[in-house]
Amino acid sequence: MANRGRRRAVSVQEPWLQWPAGRLVAVVLIVGALTACGSLSQRDGDRLPDASQIAEDPASTLLLEAVARGRLDVALLAIDQGAEIEAREPQRLRTATMLAAERGDINSLTLLIALGADLEARSDEGWMALHHAAASDRARAIRLLIAGAADPDGRETLQGMTPLMIASLLAHTDAIAALLDGGASIDATAEDGAVALHFAAASRDRDAPLALAELLIRGAVPDWRRDDGWTPLMVAVEAASTDGAGVLLDLGADPSVTTRDGTDALGLAMDRGDDDLIRRIRTAFQQRDRP
Repeated sequence: MANRGRRRAVSVQEPWLQWPAGRLVAVVLIVGALTACGSLSQRDGDRLPDASQIAEDPASTLLLEAVARGRLDVALLAIDQGAEIEAREPQRLRTATMLAAERGDINSLTLLIALGADLEARSDEGWMALHHAAASDRARAIRLLIAGAADPDGRETLQGMTPLMIASLLAHTDAIAALLDGGASIDATAEDGAVALHFAAASRDRDAPLALAELLIRGAVPDWRRDDGWTPLMVAVEAASTDGAGVLLDLGADPSVTTRDGTDALGLAMDRGDDDLIRRIRTAFQQRDRP
C-alpha cells in the first residue's frame, strides 16, 4: 500500500493525555509511546476481516460500545482488559476507529491511532475511516487521520469514490477544505471518470453551491468530462440545481460544451422544461458573445 511504512505523528495535547499518570496502564503506555517516539508505524490493511475479528469477546464488544457512545474512560478500561482494537461490529463491520471518525471523537481517535489502528481497514461498504469522517463532515477527524498517515485519496470499493468525492456529494464544505488541505487530489477520478466537481454538481443539498465554489476556487477544472462526456454543468442541470449551475457558469463553465451524441446543458434544461435553468444558460451564452 502507498502508506505502508510511513510514520504517523500524533498530538500529545489531547485532554485525555492530561489525566493523572497511572490511572490506567493503557494511559501510561500511550503517553510513553507518544512522548518517547512521537509516532507509531501503521499496520498493513486494505482487507475485510476474517471471522476471528468480529467482536465476540466482552472486552472488544465493550470497546466498540464505548467508542460509539464517546466514553473514552470505558474505552481505556476495555483496552486494559485486552480488547482487540481491530474488532468489528457484527453488522456493518466498522472498527472502533471508524466509529470514532464518524462521530468526530478526537480523543478516542487519537488513542486508537497511537495504538497503531489500521487506517486502511474497510467496513462492509468498502469504506475506510477517512470516508466515514468525510461523510459526517468531521474536519478535525479528517486532519487527524491524514496526520496519522491515512491516504487522502483512498478509494471505496463500489465506485472508486475518494473521501473528497463523498464530501462533495454531501456538500460538506468543511470536510472538503480539510481534505484538500491534507493533500487530496481534486482531479482524482471515480470508475466512471467523474471528479469531485461532478459529485458536488449532483448534490441536492442546499450547500451544494458552496461546495462547488470551494472546489472551483481550489483549482477544479470546470469543464472536466466524465467518460460519457458529461461536464459538471450538465450534471447540475440534470439535478435541477439552478444555483449550482449558476456557480459553475459564473466561475468558468462553458455552456457550449457538447457530448459526442450532441447532449449539452441547454438541451438538458429544455428537456426538463426548467425555465429558470434555460434563462440562466441563455444569459451565459449572451455574456460570452459580448465583445
